[in-house]
Amino acid sequence: MKLSNLMRSHQLKEAKKEIDIHREYEAGDAFAVPREKGRVFIILYPYHAAQGVKKWTGIEFVLDGKYSYMASADVTTAGDEQAFKGYKKIKLTSKMKKQIQQVLKDPEEVDRINNSDTKIRDIERYIR
Repeated sequence: MKLSNLMRSHQLKEAKKEIDIHREYEAGDAFAVPREKGRVFIILYPYHAAQGVKKWTGIEFVLDGKYSYMASADVTTAGDEQAFKGYKKIKLTSKMKKQIQQVLKDPEEVDRINNSDTKIRDIERYIR
């Protein structure tokens, strides 16, 4: 076997081992945040950070208790393997979706969203 074929074979094996979080997850996936009960993180956009690190950006809501609110309008994940460590993937229930829609009607929250890179229509698209 030629040296060049051996190197290509090795590179192909290494490429298969690499974890690509942009293929594992997709926009609209929701996760329960392990730090606090009732927090939900929703993936919105994939992007590449410096040096080719693959990350996700999203939004975080607190849906526990009587009053729901947006914890952060622009959340960024860690790179590659550590992106969703400790997070549990969940399916948004209709109650959660209604709570998020109520939060999106609040003018203060809408202003916070507009000041970040997040768009309200994208959030609404992913909670449907």
